[in-house]
Amino acid sequence: MIDATFYILGSSYSLSAVQQSEMNHAIIIRERIAVEITRLFIRNPAITAALISLVLLLGIVSVQQLPTQLFPSIDRPVLAVQVSWRAASPREIESEIVEPIERELRGISGMTRLRSFSNAGGAYINMEYELGTDMDQTFTEVSSRLQRVRGLPSDAERPQILRNGGGDSGETLIFLFVQRSLDSPIPQSELHEYVQENIASEFENIDGVGSVDVNSDSGEHIVRVEFDPFLTAQLGITIDDIANNINRSSDVSGGTVEVGRRDFTLRFEGRYQADQLKETIIIWRDGAPVTLGDIATVYVGPDKARGITYQNGKPALGMRVLRQPGSNTLTAIDSVLERMDELNETLPELYGLTIEKSFDPSVFIRRAVALLTENMGIGIVLAVGSLWLFVRRLRATLLIAATIPLSLFATFIVLNIFGRSINVISLAGLAFATGMVLDAAIVMLEHYVKQIDKGIESVKAALNSVKSVGGALLASTITTIVIFVPIVFFEDVEGQLFADLALTIAIAVAFSLLIALFILPVGAAYFLTEKNEQAQEQTAIWERLVARLMRLTDSVRKRRTWIAGLTVVPLLVGWMLWPQLNYLPPVKRDAVDAFISFPSGASTDVVRREFAEVVLERLDPYMTGEKEPRI
Repeated sequence: MIDATFYILGSSYSLSAVQQSEMNHAIIIRERIAVEITRLFIRNPAITAALISLVLLLGIVSVQQLPTQLFPSIDRPVLAVQVSWRAASPREIESEIVEPIERELRGISGMTRLRSFSNAGGAYINMEYELGTDMDQTFTEVSSRLQRVRGLPSDAERPQILRNGGGDSGETLIFLFVQRSLDSPIPQSELHEYVQENIASEFENIDGVGSVDVNSDSGEHIVRVEFDPFLTAQLGITIDDIANNINRSSDVSGGTVEVGRRDFTLRFEGRYQADQLKETIIIWRDGAPVTLGDIATVYVGPDKARGITYQNGKPALGMRVLRQPGSNTLTAIDSVLERMDELNETLPELYGLTIEKSFDPSVFIRRAVALLTENMGIGIVLAVGSLWLFVRRLRATLLIAATIPLSLFATFIVLNIFGRSINVISLAGLAFATGMVLDAAIVMLEHYVKQIDKGIESVKAALNSVKSVGGALLASTITTIVIFVPIVFFEDVEGQLFADLALTIAIAVAFSLLIALFILPVGAAYFLTEKNEQAQEQTAIWERLVARLMRLTDSVRKRRTWIAGLTVVPLLVGWMLWPQLNYLPPVKRDAVDAFISFPSGASTDVVRREFAEVVLERLDPYMTGEKEPRI
């Protein structure tokens, strides 16, 4: 039994030695590959220069092509169905529209939540789905199921499917307002139709604009029927009798009739003008017809207003310009404002209309991007300055500093390939990576300089440096990447929001390793071939500094004191300076948003008279500059 045990142990030890040998062999192969690639670049400096030029050129092109926006695009797996049924009560909306639609929509694959809202005149059904759901396929399935819904009221509008729930403010490019002068030839009642057909289409043709929603404080033109309730009750006529007879006023095809050698399509005209509806027979009483004109007044007029819109204290018509997915926000906004200026050259004189902008997100986007770009530039200057302070060699400092633009431009190329955008999150990642990309270059060049100072030939020193520190740099780079890459796999909004941060850091650090292994040794071999005459003096300075530091830890008591102090003091300082926790820092912008809830059932006229006009009166001194701050 003892021999067998030793035999097993001996076999185990022999297998471990084989594995260790294989691992060492693999490491040697990787080192040889890295060294041979570096040797290839050193022997062919033209290839190296062409590669660097290509990265810079593609990086510049990618910067110009990358869409610029405030935050990354966040895809929410949400669909909504909206149905309008004018003049219907919430109870009717629920029983006649919401319940039939909900019965068809239940059971869709991936749906996690179904909510419905029944309001006066319309229904809103919101559907939330699991992350990763194919929303194009789901959109098709929802559309198909809505086609199977039966029994919806004939005078209700067709159900409309809204992506992202229809309320994604992140897709809004800008808000525009159309103001009408008193001498405008376009009546107020026709302004909405004119803007929808002539002005909104001008903006919808712009690249980057998805659509334009036109809102109005006056309703659309409708046929209004105002009847005498006492007379209709006396004649025994119900509201259904009136509505059913009016709804039958439509054109109907009646087949064909053969006349000679030709067939003619029969068409019974039942649709009348508004003034002709008065002759519609509602019911017969005592052998005489009772027409609609006998019991009601029929005329064409605007529907009741459902909202109030003011801009700079004047009544206006609002336009919400929506962004086309994947487009460049800044470019699209600039194009919209340019088109607005072009229209304002002709509209005021010809039609008495003026287009004004209100909320312009490009101001805040440019401000945020400029701030981060400025901070990144300051960081680069400080990093290069600190590097010069310790290296004290101009060429060595420039070689290491060249890693920053190469890594950043390479990062822009990858972001462009994967369809990302330039936003405050990705720029923050680039700012963080500015200092991190120097680590590998510093280690590589420090090892190279030491060999040059020892008298080793430059090419051999470069290859020895790659062979000596390449494995350590690879391990440290992988460690950094492994820390940030899991953020990409976070679910829900967090993963989509901070994925750009993780990707930019990981990509920049990965390219910094490639530059340190294959590009930096080439530059060092050609531009850093001389010994540092001040190397001995600098070494002596550092040795004296190290000796002083060692005296601070030359006993067990001192070391324990330093360990305790460096552990406890940072914890106490961190606890005292612990910042307020928040999902995202507050965005500072020169604007104030107010959301006011009115009592249920408050009419538009009441809101206009008792709230809107009062607010405008109180804000007027601030808009005219009589009081500060001026609006």
